[in-house]
Amino acid sequence: MKNTNPKIIRLFLIILLLLSVMIIVRKCIKSNSNNKTLTICVSSKTSIHIPLLKDIISKFEKENHCKIELKIFSEKEFNYLIKNKKFHDSVCFPDLIEGNYESIKSYHTQFSLFSQIPDSLKNNDNVGNTYNSYKYLAIPWLMETKVLFVNNSLIKKVTKSQPAFKSFKEVLDISGKINSLDSCYGFGIVGPDEENLLNNLLIFFWSNGGDLLDEKGKLTIYKNANLEAFKFYLQLAENGLIETQMKIESEFVKGKLGFCISDYSLIGKINNENKNLNYSVIEIPKLNDKQGISLMNRRYFGINSKSKNIETAMKFLKYINSEQVSEFIISYQNIGYFPVKKDVIIKHKYNDEVKSVFAKQIINSKVFQPDNNQNELNKIIETRFIDAIYSVKPADEVFIEAQEDSRKLILK
Repeated sequence: MKNTNPKIIRLFLIILLLLSVMIIVRKCIKSNSNNKTLTICVSSKTSIHIPLLKDIISKFEKENHCKIELKIFSEKEFNYLIKNKKFHDSVCFPDLIEGNYESIKSYHTQFSLFSQIPDSLKNNDNVGNTYNSYKYLAIPWLMETKVLFVNNSLIKKVTKSQPAFKSFKEVLDISGKINSLDSCYGFGIVGPDEENLLNNLLIFFWSNGGDLLDEKGKLTIYKNANLEAFKFYLQLAENGLIETQMKIESEFVKGKLGFCISDYSLIGKINNENKNLNYSVIEIPKLNDKQGISLMNRRYFGINSKSKNIETAMKFLKYINSEQVSEFIISYQNIGYFPVKKDVIIKHKYNDEVKSVFAKQIINSKVFQPDNNQNELNKIIETRFIDAIYSVKPADEVFIEAQEDSRKLILK
């Protein structure tokens, strides 16, 4: 038998090697196609919720054998990327956007969000109201609210027994007494602080049956219920400290302020700066026998309409709004966020009394999401209402001026 030509053998081995490499490459490509990296871009003023989000992402990765890349931007950085159209390039091509309402709206206006959200997710928003047209383009997954913080030590100095503070009239009465104490203030009134002034006023407007928006989201500042609530706000101002939200919280932590409306983050400040402060938290009191309503802030997820991973992104949205994750959120330690599922919030057994108060309050909270530019509305509110807070103009006059300014804003 003749010997096989060595050249033929080498050629055969080369072909065999090439075939082996091709098979391996195909397997890798198939593996990568089934294990795509999902990119989430986050816009956040603070990093409070980031550890929670990272833990949820880690669970999703393990259960679904995928990889999620998290890119976190401050709100300023996020707005810069949108304004200069830096998204969708080497900086960040997101599959999912996570942020507050303004961030989501800005992104959608510039780039567009995926709109074919399933009904099962649309109906998941069980807590809070909404006015805007972005309701079904982004899914809320996280929310927080504000309550009334009470300085128990100062209360004891001015009354024999601590009132239940079921109404704001009780708060006003005690605020006047605390305000007469040396180097102490009754109620913390937000003054020159654009965003926080509007947020605090909304609580009083809503608690008196008022609102700044009608059912279609149109601005309607001048309402009798709003004006009446604002005049009460001015009474509290006469018996308290008019300052920025940050300064008000600082004075409360020092023990010099009787009452302060704030969110869960204030507890962290107290624990870090004055652990011995004797305080309590209560739901927003009634105003003129009407249910106390607080302000709710929500965080949303939206899918980039140009994402190549729509299926995986949708799977993540369903996961993060599941009952399993909702229970995980509500049980998360040292954080004041809640899931959007109302039944989970109501059924949950709270070991922490403070968290229980926040849970009750969030059921009686609203979101404020105007279709108009909220930053411009903030400026209108501060520019006009601050004159009444500092007794430069009467309340009726500033309401008329604010209503006219809002009319011009609507026409823009």
